[in-house]
This record gives sequence, C-alpha cells and structure tokens, in this order.
Amino acid sequence: MERPKSVRWKPDAARPQTSVPSAPTFYPTAEEFTDPVAYINKIRPEGEKAGIACIVPPEGWEPPFALEKGTNGQSAESFRFSIRKQLTSHLCMRVANTGKATKRREKRVEDRGLLCRYDRAGEDEDPAHEHADFGFVTLERPYTLRSFAAYADWVKALHFSNPPPKLCSYSGPEPTVEEIEAEFWRIVESPDEVVESLYGQDLDSGHHGSGFPLPPFRQRLLEAHLAATEGAKKDGEKRKFTPEETVYSEHKWNINNMPRCKGSVLRYLVGEELITGVMVPWLYVGSCLSAFCWHVEDHALYSVNYLHMGAPKVWYGVPAHASEALEIAMRDALPHLFEHSPDLLYQLVTLVSPTQLRARGVPVHRLVHKEGSFVITFPNAYHAGFNTGFNCAEAVNFGPPDWLPWGTYVADKYRREGRSATLSHDALLIALVAAAPDVSARLMREAQARALPVTLKHTPGKPKLQHTCRGGPFAGLLACMSIVGDIVKCQLKGRCLRTGALDADGVHTNTEDVDCEVCKGDLHLWAVVSPKCPGRATCAEHASALGCPVDDMVLLYRHAPWSYPPAS
Repeated sequence: MERPKSVRWKPDAARPQTSVPSAPTFYPTAEEFTDPVAYINKIRPEGEKAGIACIVPPEGWEPPFALEKGTNGQSAESFRFSIRKQLTSHLCMRVANTGKATKRREKRVEDRGLLCRYDRAGEDEDPAHEHADFGFVTLERPYTLRSFAAYADWVKALHFSNPPPKLCSYSGPEPTVEEIEAEFWRIVESPDEVVESLYGQDLDSGHHGSGFPLPPFRQRLLEAHLAATEGAKKDGEKRKFTPEETVYSEHKWNINNMPRCKGSVLRYLVGEELITGVMVPWLYVGSCLSAFCWHVEDHALYSVNYLHMGAPKVWYGVPAHASEALEIAMRDALPHLFEHSPDLLYQLVTLVSPTQLRARGVPVHRLVHKEGSFVITFPNAYHAGFNTGFNCAEAVNFGPPDWLPWGTYVADKYRREGRSATLSHDALLIALVAAAPDVSARLMREAQARALPVTLKHTPGKPKLQHTCRGGPFAGLLACMSIVGDIVKCQLKGRCLRTGALDADGVHTNTEDVDCEVCKGDLHLWAVVSPKCPGRATCAEHASALGCPVDDMVLLYRHAPWSYPPAS
C-alpha cells in the first residue's frame, strides 16, 4: 500500500522548536533513590522552574516489563486494548464545532473534506466533521502489543521514508527525534492534508495489569476483575512471581506504590474504591506523532510517568506560576475555539507549539523522555507532548504535603468553574486531621507550613468561602467550617442528620458522592436538601436554587460544626 506524497514527511516545511530551553534531568545516587518522595522534594526547587523534570535511575534499576506476560501473567496476547484515533492535523488548526469556518487556513483544511485517509484502508470509521464535537474516537478493533507495534512501525516508515516501504519490510535509517518533532509541529500548525495517529490512551491498569509487577494489594484487585469478567481461575493458575518480580513489585519506585507511599497524603483518601488514573495508574501505548495535549493534572496533583519501553516521548512543560499566562496565550491564539468551548483546556484535545507560546510570553521547557526513566510533573504545571514511535508508558498521581495548598486552590477553582471534583478535598483534609496523632511530626510541620487556609466573607443570606495564602492549614479551615455551619444551621433551620443515601421519599440523607447541582461543589461535609425537592442537593451558597421556603430546607452535616477546635 502506498500513501500519497502530499501526506509524507516534508522537511523543507519543518517547524523545529530549537529555541525551547531544556527542562532539568536528575541522576540520583543509589542512596537518594531509596525514597521517591524525599528525592522529589529535594529536586523540587529546580524542577518547579520548568514544571517538569526527568529522573534517570541509578545503575542496577532493571524492572521486568510485566506486560510481556500479558494481563493474565500467562500470555502476551491476553493484554488486548482499545485505541483512539487522533486527527493530528486538527489539534490546532480546526474550525469550532459550529458548522462555519472562522479562518481562511482552517476553511482550506476543512474544505479538503478529510478525504485523505491516513494509513488504514479497509476501516470504515466516519472521519471527524465540523458538526461533531471534536475529540478522539475509540476504534472497535482491539490490539495487542505485538499487533500495534507492527502497525506503528510500518506507519512511521511509511511517513518518513522515500520511497515508501512495503508492509513490514522497512529497515532504513530512523529520523532523529528533532526531525520528528519539526514534522509533528508542521502537521499541527500548518496542515495541508489530514493526518491521523493512533494512541492507546488512559488504559486502566486495574483491568489490564501494569507494566510493573503488581504489589499484592493491586494483584488481588486485578485477579478479582479477571474472575468477574472471564470466570474464576482454575486452581494453580494464579500468577506466581519470580524473586526479581517480587523485589520490583514492592519497590518504592514502582509507580503502583507511589500514591499510597509514606510521604503521599493520598494514602488518607476516603473511599472504598481506588480512583483510576489518580490512585491506579493508566497505561499509554503510543505510535509516532500521537500526542497528549496541554493540560494540568486533576486537582493540580503531582504525576509520575515511567516509560517502560520503546521510542522516546518529547515533553513540554510550563511552570505553575505561568499557568494563567498559558491559558491567556491559548485563548489569544485560538479565540474561536475558546468562544465555542470555554472549557477547552479540560478536554485535552488542543495544542499550540512552544514557539508560539514563547512568542506570547509563556515560559516553556522541553525534555526527551527515554525508556527506563521517569518524568515528574509538578503541581499546577501545564504539560504536553508527543510520541516519536511505538512505546509503552504508565502514569499515576501522588501528593506530598507541599501539594496541599494547590489542592485547596483547585477545589475552589473547580467550584467557581462548575467542574466536578475527582476526589473530595474536604474529606482528605478531615482524614488528615483525624490521623494527625499518628503522622510524623515532620510531615505535619511541612503540611502546616504550606497548606492554604480559608477565610470567610459573609454577605447576609449568602455565606461564601474565599481562599487566601497566609496562616495555618487546618485551624483556619476548621474554623471556617464551624462559622459556616452555624450560619447555615441558623438560616436554614437544620433539623437532624439522617443516615443513608436517600430516604423513602427520595430525599438525600448522605451526600458523600453528590455534587452541588449549581456549582458542582463537593458536598461531602454539608449540604442543603428539602423534602419538597427529592433527589436534589446544593451547597449553602446556592440553597435558593432549590426554590422552596427556608422553613422547608434541611442542613445535612457530617460532623457537628461546634465540635471543631477554634482557629488558633
């Protein structure tokens, strides 16, 4: 199969990113490598300047790639995953989903009608069109690592070689990372054809298994999932680890262990199920030119990303202090897209090159992520990048104490923007307070020194929380809860705390996993409900949205407000 010359590599039109400074790379000693959170805290002052940092493990780090034995630990073919189709040529230069072109170049690209299919004749997926919400379509055909590697290698050769190779026969020279990078940004920012890439994104390791040998608590969860979906295993079929696998299953740098490690406050998260992507790693199986678009981690958490095998990734990072500058620059570069979708950056489908961002005053840094190494993203740091070929990576979040102020800030930001939270920050802080007697003095001192307190601005009839940046962490928060609780209790004539999710009439009696219907704020600690409005709940600020008299409103609270200690 041949591909039209118009959709192959065009080095004469390349868009290199030569002016982008490098993000730092660190080489811990064997001793430093014994404690991930302590080492990341050590490099944080330098790493935060770029928003991202690479960590190259010391000699002797050679974890086995567990997915070579597949999901079931018996066969590589048992790891079968879905892939998404990305329109690489539309990650920047596209019309808004309104049916009208907004720029001449975008109209020219759109008028081509997406006629130039990429690399897979015989598949009938409808191409994206201007009347559909732009996104990455999940294809029905599942892949294995072997079949996807064959596809990815062939596509890369097809795009970058001249003349094009026959299927599975290319053995010519590889383009450099810089050549692929320049071609990637040409396609993104100056497309004259439609180019698409395939990416195995956000694959739940709780269902597929991990690239690392699983620690016991995760192995049990995977086996339970396999038993539920494939039937109970026969006696003797349970996976047995070699001594080497056992060592790495318990290793502190096995990213399955990092969310719940000693230095991560996420170990105190309340809930029966682990949050996938946050507490349970996601897998990423990439092909050349597949991308991950500009975004910040949920709740501005740290993330750790490990490249198990394959071609390098190219990462770009923006430090937390410039996150607002990036958002302004993105809106300036693509106003028509943001006008149609104000939450565009939460959709993870849009890129603007580092060169264009730097021209708008945004500090951007770059690094090349090679197999066997880690990339750390720091709290509230925007990051993006792409794959230079077939590879397999894995990522998860973690939260050292210095993340707490960002968690508080983002919880309020989500509420202002009407975005649902992934985790309950209030529940986490209460759990930390409850666990304080058992937490080391050092850990608590760090948390108290850096966490954002909360103060109260009160307008008659409308209590409102506002975050500030001074003072202690928990005392201010708990005092605020006490004040708000008393105000709302008085105003709304709170009656009693009921237990359970809904009563017989459908009225909420436990809002642990319920959001305010107006602002999507977390209702873990308190909520306003009414027998006149079954199935509805709001925060105190938006209680009027229930549309019923105050006498019919009920304040639900998880902890008696007066039971908290006063502010110090």
